[in-house]
Amino acid sequence: MEILSGIASKLGELLVDATIKQARYLFCLNSIVKELEDNETNLKEAQDGINEKVEEERQKHCAIVVEKDVEKWLADVVKEMADVRTLKAKIDEKKSRFNGWCPNWGFRYWMDKELPIPRHFMPFGTTESAGYQIIKVLKGDNTKIVGLYGIGGVGKTTLANFVGNQLREENVFDEVGIATVSQDQNIINVQSELVKSLGWELTETYEKDRARRLRMMFSESKSRKMLIILDDVWNQLDLEKVGIPVGDRDNCCKILLTTRLQPVCDRMGCDTQIQLGVLKQDEGLDLLRKHAGIDVADTTLIDVSKRVADECKGLPLAIKAVGSALRGRTADEWNVALDKLQNAKLDKIEEMPALKVVTIIGGVLSVKSLQILTNLQVLQLIRCEVTDASFLEKLKRLQVLYLEESPIEIPDGLGDELSRLKLLYIDTGSISPITINKFPQLEEFYGWIKNWEVEGMSSEESYARCAESDSQPDGSVVWLPKDFSFLKLQRYDINKVDGNGFVIYRGTRWLSIENNHKATLVIFSALFPELENLYLKRVRCCHNIVPSIDERGLNELTRLDVGGCEDLECIMDASKSPHGKSGNPVMLSRLARLYMSELPELKWIWKAPAQHVISLQSLTELSVSKCNNLTYIFTLSLARSLVQLKSLKVTKCERLECIVEAKFDHNEGEISVGDGNTMLALPLLRELRFEDLPELMNFCSENYYSTWPALEVLCLSSCSKLTVNSTELEANLQYLGEKLRILRVGECSHLSDTIPALLKHGLKNLEELGISQLGVQVVFQVEAIIAEGQENKLFPCLKTLQLEDLPELQVLLYHEGPTHNFSLQSLTYLRVYGCTMLRRLFSSTLARNLLQLEALRIWNCSELEQIIDEDEDEDHLQPVCFPKLTRISVCYCPKLKHLFHISVAPSLQKLSRLWIIGNDELEEVFWHKDGADVTEYNEIVMNELRELVLDDLPNLTNFCPAGYQIPVPSASYGVVVHNCPKLRGNSEGDR
Repeated sequence: MEILSGIASKLGELLVDATIKQARYLFCLNSIVKELEDNETNLKEAQDGINEKVEEERQKHCAIVVEKDVEKWLADVVKEMADVRTLKAKIDEKKSRFNGWCPNWGFRYWMDKELPIPRHFMPFGTTESAGYQIIKVLKGDNTKIVGLYGIGGVGKTTLANFVGNQLREENVFDEVGIATVSQDQNIINVQSELVKSLGWELTETYEKDRARRLRMMFSESKSRKMLIILDDVWNQLDLEKVGIPVGDRDNCCKILLTTRLQPVCDRMGCDTQIQLGVLKQDEGLDLLRKHAGIDVADTTLIDVSKRVADECKGLPLAIKAVGSALRGRTADEWNVALDKLQNAKLDKIEEMPALKVVTIIGGVLSVKSLQILTNLQVLQLIRCEVTDASFLEKLKRLQVLYLEESPIEIPDGLGDELSRLKLLYIDTGSISPITINKFPQLEEFYGWIKNWEVEGMSSEESYARCAESDSQPDGSVVWLPKDFSFLKLQRYDINKVDGNGFVIYRGTRWLSIENNHKATLVIFSALFPELENLYLKRVRCCHNIVPSIDERGLNELTRLDVGGCEDLECIMDASKSPHGKSGNPVMLSRLARLYMSELPELKWIWKAPAQHVISLQSLTELSVSKCNNLTYIFTLSLARSLVQLKSLKVTKCERLECIVEAKFDHNEGEISVGDGNTMLALPLLRELRFEDLPELMNFCSENYYSTWPALEVLCLSSCSKLTVNSTELEANLQYLGEKLRILRVGECSHLSDTIPALLKHGLKNLEELGISQLGVQVVFQVEAIIAEGQENKLFPCLKTLQLEDLPELQVLLYHEGPTHNFSLQSLTYLRVYGCTMLRRLFSSTLARNLLQLEALRIWNCSELEQIIDEDEDEDHLQPVCFPKLTRISVCYCPKLKHLFHISVAPSLQKLSRLWIIGNDELEEVFWHKDGADVTEYNEIVMNELRELVLDDLPNLTNFCPAGYQIPVPSASYGVVVHNCPKLRGNSEGDR
């Protein structure tokens, strides 16, 4: 009993230790190492103490039997002590990477990947569900990247390792590689860890050379299926920069990444995102009862066990420890333990004034509970209610203050008391810039700042700024001295943005400003030279970004997002740069992503004297929207510098005439176009989207044309004047035939001949095709005879086909050769809408190849008489079948008399939804030409059919012909029959 009491007295510590472990990754390596050493000492002392107590009891009672829990604990201690010694040796080996206080406060402690994965890893539903989802999607053909996200310490790394091992054991993947990315994204370290885990070797020194070699090794291993686990991803990681090929059809490489931040999954383009959380209440209770050995029939412990489980806050470690310690105990002992648990955190804090690291989740705090922790260095409060923040003044040694969803008003006078503070995170409320500058050692700040005013501004500026004070909850404005300047921070995300839901990006250099005057941005001048991300919205009196914001060029900036700045005329104005007359200015030299929207006065991206050589050599992504004064985007010289451009999106620019203006320089001065080179190559462009550009006529002006050898996505919508000249089409045919995956074209009347001309050559990687509001008569006009064995190489990957509002479309396929040489064998989704001249959708030959079709939607086709051509090849030995078809809707096709021949029905075993609406002449859903003479009875069962709608079908007499019955038992709760006056309710029809 004394031994049990000794263990029970540690329960509060277990709870606090488990809670701290959830956030320990937020702290520096030295603190973790020191804590590891302290815990080793404590564990050794506890081991010695328990052994002494066991020996004392044995001397008193020779026949004593030591409880199994105690024996197991002692055995585990021996193993853990050995593991600690191993870990300390490995820490010493790796410690050279981190000197002093770790600037990367979110460093992902590598210890987790060194620990063995438990054999039975998923004992509860939350983890099991997440693991099952990951395994399922990684086994699928359509998934390339899976994102697993959740709070620190919830078990993402362990789950990812388990999944990798599981899939390797099942031979889903031949190899599983893993690398920890962490906040600093050291590409060379990521490459080294990856090759080591795969058993490869890199001898190259430089990052680019290593990436090139890695890609080569992946290519050489393309016959092997590989899973790459990227652990602890904090920001978007450029996979090409690492050397990981994803999306390349020549390899079978897939990625599973783990992150704390869901937006990272978005930015990484994850096909599937899965969240891993703490245990649910019922899971925690089940786990507790399992470890405590509680019989569900024991009513005496039902209530108290539930309350004990609730106090463990869904933390598996605490639940297991408490359950094991209370195994076989009485209800009174359970209640004593409950009382200890309810006071565990407060007792722990009050009993340990020397504590240096504290994390509290979901607590209600008072000053008394925290102000005695005078040695505290790291404090993390998550979803806590704090009635009084004055306790912060007592924490003079605090280095890290992390406040997540914990509304605390940081006192303006605070600062001198926290002179050692190095990191401040506050996502609720705001803080004065003056207060931030009072922390002399501050290296990282993430959060919102209060609205401010700079003394000495003009009356106009001051008046405008006063009007902005209404955006603050109390209407207050912080007045700053004229020479005020922010501290030169190492990492930050500084926000002055109206509204909620703005994501804070940790581990970067980010500045986000809304509704300010340009002159007020001077307070950030110390940050501009190393600023990486800049978001400006509705900033007034800003005529350019460089040099107006920073005359030094913002040359570390990688992302610029500008919107609603009504005075902005250009992004870069070299003519106003202080270096403009002395030579070529260096501006935005690292800019990779540029987003511009709602800029009514924007005329140029770059404005400079004619003699200047300008470049956007680092730009990878450009998005332009609602810039209605823009007539072109790039000059020819600027466009030729776009060697890294991967994505170009332009929408709703009313006056835009071309993308590249070859006739004028950046000052709209006329230049010679007779240099002989009329081709513009964009070698890495993968995505091209134009939408709502009524004046756009060409990509390039004059007689210039562009080539896109890497283009995968081409979307053109509502560009009524856009044309593609024959030279441009011919130059890109081979590239598009090899690379293009997605093609969507709509409301581009001048492309009615261009799109069929492109399609007739075949696009072997095309996965999605959408055509709308074009004057096309044929979609697939394959004029040449297809050689034997080549029939499946025109569109072998096409999965989605959408045809909408094509009033001149007469046939889907026109082919001069044998029709059996053309197929759409990969098609899964077909939507045909508003094709008013289409009479027949498929030939019977084409229909027989649609074995992968899952969804068929046909709407508003007023001339459609047959879905499958009945006059062609009627007696073919191979019937048409759709084994994977799950959803059919055929609506408002007034001349259609039936859907399918009855021979199709037996194949519809996966059909779950069937909608037939507004087809005036429809007589039967399934038909047979000799239906009236059939005497043999046939029953066709569709067990998956759950939704059947027959609506507004005035001539429908039978669901199927005489001699057949199709009962739909699963659809009894999902059957709608309305306005079908002739439908027979007998056994030969259906419901």
